[in-house]
Amino acid sequence: MFPRRHKYNAKKHKVEVDGVEYEFSSKLEADRYVYLKGRENRGEISDLDVQPRFMLQDKFKAGKKAIRAIHYIADFIYLEEDQVVVEDTKGFKTPDYKLKMKLFLNTYQNIVFIEVGKKRKEFVEVAYDRRDTVG
Repeated sequence: MFPRRHKYNAKKHKVEVDGVEYEFSSKLEADRYVYLKGRENRGEISDLDVQPRFMLQDKFKAGKKAIRAIHYIADFIYLEEDQVVVEDTKGFKTPDYKLKMKLFLNTYQNIVFIEVGKKRKEFVEVAYDRRDTVG
């Protein structure tokens, strides 16, 4: 029997930071965590956390059928100059991700969202900042 592969060929990746071992869904996510942890250690960001969960739509009933809530789970969240920043690393953008990202941007307009990819071993960041459109 062959080991089961992730449908997008992502492989779990382990890294050790400050004596603690972490496992991430991809090498890109692990590399980004190491990068962000370095920024936190230098005092550039604070309160770094992984896998923050955001409500996009609450559960509800449609007749007798219970409709489950919809959540978006990002890769990282941290504070940078008193601004909440959420990051998601992406090698491949699924249709589900694209939809949830749009819902996130509309629901959480006071949060800066950064999509992180990699080209030629360098991080590529696309920032979505809707704070100027709030209110």
